[in-house]
Amino acid sequence: MHKVESDIRLDNIYVEFRKGIRASEPTIPRYYVLSNNAEGKPFLTIGRKYASDRFTSSRNEILCKWRFLKKKYIFYVYVHVDGKGGLAISEERNKNFIEKLPIALRTIIYEEKIFFRIHRELDNAPVFVCFNSKHSQLRRIEYWGTIKDYKCLELSH
Repeated sequence: MHKVESDIRLDNIYVEFRKGIRASEPTIPRYYVLSNNAEGKPFLTIGRKYASDRFTSSRNEILCKWRFLKKKYIFYVYVHVDGKGGLAISEERNKNFIEKLPIALRTIIYEEKIFFRIHRELDNAPVFVCFNSKHSQLRRIEYWGTIKDYKCLELSH
């Protein structure tokens, strides 16, 4: 499991709920795109499908979605490891995603505080991160703990 940073500022992000999504529901479909806007500020879009208009040419966004498999909820996270260039660039992007993902996950959970207060059953949902790459040594799926591992203290009570 990966350490969650404790010194993150969670108050400087813009959140957009797309049509058909409210702060409390639905659980499925519920898709997330965490990216940066034109000014470089964090931007979280929550919708019934991925907000592809938030994708950038650099593909630095983090995509997430809820799935219900074998009678339990699972939170999937997807990152596009490959950049413009070869293996060295992809390895650097992979390293950057690994460093930033705990903060990104904590940010998403924090911004969805109403949703998680209502849906306490999701606290124990596993988090799987899918690293997409054309390089086999970087392409993988990893278990990153559970949703409660990324909750701020004030959300855990």
